[in-house]
Amino acid sequence: MNVKPGTGGTPEQQATAEPLTPERRRDLIQRYQAEALKCANPLQANLGIIGADLLVHLGHYQQLIEKDATHLDLEPGHFFDHADRYLKVARQVDRFVHLQRKAEKEAP
Repeated sequence: MNVKPGTGGTPEQQATAEPLTPERRRDLIQRYQAEALKCANPLQANLGIIGADLLVHLGHYQQLIEKDATHLDLEPGHFFDHADRYLKVARQVDRFVHLQRKAEKEAP
C-alpha cells in the first residue's frame, strides 16, 4: 500500500512514504542510536552505537558518490575510490547488524 506523506496511514507506512533526505537519514540514525542506548546488554548497546556511527559514514560516502557522478571532469579513479569505500562501510554495517541480532538471540 503506497501512502503519501501527510495523508494518514500507520507510522510505518508514513516512514516508508517520505523521501530519504540527508536530514531524514540523520534523524533515522539518531533514532537507531537512541534505541541502542536503551539496551541493558552492553555488547548489544555498543554494537548498535558503532553501527549507527558507520551509517553516518555510509551517508557521507553516498553524498560523495552522487557529487562525483555530476562532475564529469573528475578522474574515474576518484569516483571508484568513493564507491569502494562506500561498499566497504556497507559491508561493515551489515556485519554489525548480524552481530547485534546474534547478541539479541543469545541474551538471557
